[in-house]
Amino acid sequence: MKRFLLFWMVIALFAGQAWAATLSLTAGNALTLDDWWYSDPAGFNMAADPTTSTVAYGGPMQYQVGLYGLLDDTDADDGDKLAWVKWGTPDVVPQAVGFSRYALDAANDNQSIWDTRLFLTQGTSEYVSPWVSLAAGQSARLVLDFATEGVDASTAVDDIGLYIRGNLIGTGIPGDPYPSDGDAYHVSVAYVPVPTAIILGLLGVGVACVKLRKHA
Repeated sequence: MKRFLLFWMVIALFAGQAWAATLSLTAGNALTLDDWWYSDPAGFNMAADPTTSTVAYGGPMQYQVGLYGLLDDTDADDGDKLAWVKWGTPDVVPQAVGFSRYALDAANDNQSIWDTRLFLTQGTSEYVSPWVSLAAGQSARLVLDFATEGVDASTAVDDIGLYIRGNLIGTGIPGDPYPSDGDAYHVSVAYVPVPTAIILGLLGVGVACVKLRKHA
């Protein structure tokens, strides 16, 4: 039984070390994000301020801070109906020194499919994580790995945040999973848990398993 508990302690230790060097946005950071950039600036795009209020958000949110607004694609020349908004420029931009990745938990609180990815900029260079598609109610941990994407952690971070994108090909008919042109998105985000919380959680699972083995 001691070996079994030791096994869980080792797993918890490695899990904590794996995420110890993770940069994330606190709720305070996320609440100061702005929707500064759109793929189609001429379109009918708009957004409200980030919020923790489900009333302002228009419904329940899975995570701490809700980002919501409208996306429109009036540019018929680009050959597709993809449209995105870039949420960034928090009041306090966290720096990458001492970190090896930037991560954020994101959830789609909307009935349509929306894509998300992270970004950070250093000077004129922008680094992004892969797009993650979230169906209605789905959530995911978005990760921008510094080594994979070529981020220099010793260089100042000028901006940080995330993209939200929609393929605006929907018909508006109930059951159509895609957003229509000029549709609303609802994406909530949360700070990635600190390693201490991960370690305690895994140790709790280990202790629970030990108790179950005793009563088996």
